[in-house]
Amino acid sequence: MGKKDITLKDYLSDAGRYADLWNGSIFQGRQVIRADELSEVNTVQSKSDKQAVIERSNDIAMKQTADGKCLAVWLIANQETVDYSMPVRVMLQEALEYDRQLKERRRKRTREMPYATSGEFLSRIRKDDRLHPVVTLVVYWGEEEWQGAKCLHDILDFGEEKTDRMELPHTLRKYVPEYPIHFLNLSEMNSCETFHTELKTLFELYARRNRKAEFTEYLEEHADEVDSETCWVLGQLVNSQELQNYTSEERKEKKDMGNVITELIEDGRAEGRRDGLKALVRTLKAILHDFTDVYEAVIQNDEYHDVTKEQVQHYYNS
Repeated sequence: MGKKDITLKDYLSDAGRYADLWNGSIFQGRQVIRADELSEVNTVQSKSDKQAVIERSNDIAMKQTADGKCLAVWLIANQETVDYSMPVRVMLQEALEYDRQLKERRRKRTREMPYATSGEFLSRIRKDDRLHPVVTLVVYWGEEEWQGAKCLHDILDFGEEKTDRMELPHTLRKYVPEYPIHFLNLSEMNSCETFHTELKTLFELYARRNRKAEFTEYLEEHADEVDSETCWVLGQLVNSQELQNYTSEERKEKKDMGNVITELIEDGRAEGRRDGLKALVRTLKAILHDFTDVYEAVIQNDEYHDVTKEQVQHYYNS
């Protein structure tokens, strides 16, 4: 696990931010999940029996409890790179969590009264037993555009190009569950009004990381909203040492944010100079291409009689 991934995982493990992450991204700002209802659970899911031995790990896992009863289990998968198998990966992790819940109930039931029916005996689950819903959110913060699947159908071959019986692919699509994944792309978030914690500032700054002018303008306007921990995480994600250093005690005054902004402005200027240089190189290449045509014409055909071959050779070598 990379340093950036660990940093983001630790930052989002705060119950208030975790609730805000779900409420802001999935529930459009409605306060469906409360921080005081959340508690961390084991992020490792495993299955070991005669059928299979499997182990998978989530980045963050929390259960929501109200009035002493578990309501749901909320899982987070942080992604820096595109995973083309994401729907299957999410399905497996959620299935393992359901399997863990079943195993927990079976262990409890073996110490209780005999089963009422043969079905309960075979499954070792009571007829009225219920599992807690499991939901996964994929948080993507990579640089590359996400071109991976966002639902199971995206990676299934229904055979449209293999048969003339078009009713078969249509039927398959109808009866195979689509299994969409909940997906949050941090690069596409220009407005985060549905978030109410530090996530709003972090996400809006991160979405502007490659547009230095917008980034510095936003940072300057919202300097009072950027706490030291958020600044550290942002510095890790955008590789800014100045943002990371802003967490030290001697640099917590507001004026120190000016140094951060200055550094980013200088980065922007340097980037502008690099862009200008690239444009100049492209222009020179085009000129050289045209000049090469002239050179070839003079050398081979004596077409340009007002320019000597020696002059052309001299400038061409230059």
